[in-house]
Amino acid sequence: MTSRSSLAQLPLNLCALPDQPAVTVLSLGLGQDSVAMLYAVHHHPTFRQQFCPGRLVVVSSDTGDEHEGTIETQHRLVGWCQDHAIEYHHLTPDKGFHAPQWQSLTCPQLLGHHASSFTPTS
Repeated sequence: MTSRSSLAQLPLNLCALPDQPAVTVLSLGLGQDSVAMLYAVHHHPTFRQQFCPGRLVVVSSDTGDEHEGTIETQHRLVGWCQDHAIEYHHLTPDKGFHAPQWQSLTCPQLLGHHASSFTPTS
């Protein structure tokens, strides 16, 4: 079992290839925690150097059933990231990242059923 102290000794850049810059992917859930993390990476150089050296790529995804406030936040952040030269990708079903049987959280199989009782069909 790995102890916390030995984990602290691991290099942050575990996935970088030799002679390649580090890439950090921030999975942006568009809630207050992930947005705060994005702002911290941008506004606090020491935080960025420690947790996000090298290239930053921000990724969010459309569930197909987002609250209006979440959609508004996503639209604002697209512009904010562009203004600050931060690479941003918003994954939507039309881009091929969603499975055909799961295009949104409002899929017909779930309507009227509790998610825990949902059995996917092949």
